[in-house]
Amino acid sequence: MSQSERELVIRPLERRDALEIGRITISCRNETGCDAFYSLDDYERLFDTNWLKNGVGLVLEYKSTVLGYGWIAVVTWRLQDVISFGLFLSPRARKQSYYQPLVERLLWEAKHLAFKHKINHIVFFSRATDHIHPLILTEFGFAKHPVSMLGMSHSLEVLPRVEYLPDMAVRAVRLPEEIPLLHRISAAAFDDPPNQGEPMNWNEDFLLIEKNEPEFKPEQIMIAEIKEEPIAYLVTFICKNLPYKAYEIVDFGVIPNWRRRGIGSILLRHALRWVKAQGAQKVLASTFSTNPAINVFWHNGFRPDHSRTYIFYTREIGL
Repeated sequence: MSQSERELVIRPLERRDALEIGRITISCRNETGCDAFYSLDDYERLFDTNWLKNGVGLVLEYKSTVLGYGWIAVVTWRLQDVISFGLFLSPRARKQSYYQPLVERLLWEAKHLAFKHKINHIVFFSRATDHIHPLILTEFGFAKHPVSMLGMSHSLEVLPRVEYLPDMAVRAVRLPEEIPLLHRISAAAFDDPPNQGEPMNWNEDFLLIEKNEPEFKPEQIMIAEIKEEPIAYLVTFICKNLPYKAYEIVDFGVIPNWRRRGIGSILLRHALRWVKAQGAQKVLASTFSTNPAINVFWHNGFRPDHSRTYIFYTREIGL
């Protein structure tokens, strides 16, 4: 073991690390050809939430310099509780003798968390363009899952016409008082989680981070109603760190008894026209490869975007 390896420190992730882990994350995103979801300021605000309430965050440090970090947390994925595993390494940390202690410590923490919550699997959510971290984690028993999260984008150059149904209205959601309403619509819309993905389970803090963005507008979180009955919803977030203005559709669903009537297409077209009116040049989206909503996106002009596609890597706790 070299002198530098002996001076490596693994310690708990703390609020004072927010900017450093933000820089590492954004740098990794840029290196692998995809945009960073959060800005540096967002990472500081993230520590005002309970994002690691059911988990552990660790930092890899050398002489007070953060070289990388990782975390584990309990999440719901495809209708089962799993341990979500996160890892971001700066170039200096990609030597095996550097990252191995961090990954092994995270796996040790994951095993204890899994025992507490009776969980059997760990899942690493990776951008398809990430050529760094998946290769490292395969050394520790992670394997690619057959289901992926397909990324798509819309150029907004040609928009389909919107024809609303009788008595249909689309309006902005009132925050924070209507967050429970959003959750109820989402729970009804995502009635096949193994294939569609999970219903919205965001806490109030997460939505309010977006609401506190300087450019936020209430119309980013919208619901469709028929005679004031909520039947569908769509949530868009402003994309950060892109050379052009863009929005991402982060949640979208129609309750079952209103499907196959064009509701999804109407709401999606309404949203596309709204974001274009805000000066956006592109809209991004992603959905499970097994989700029938792919057809709605395709029919309305979305096309595959490799940089937005996620690959899932899984590992059994007992490995």
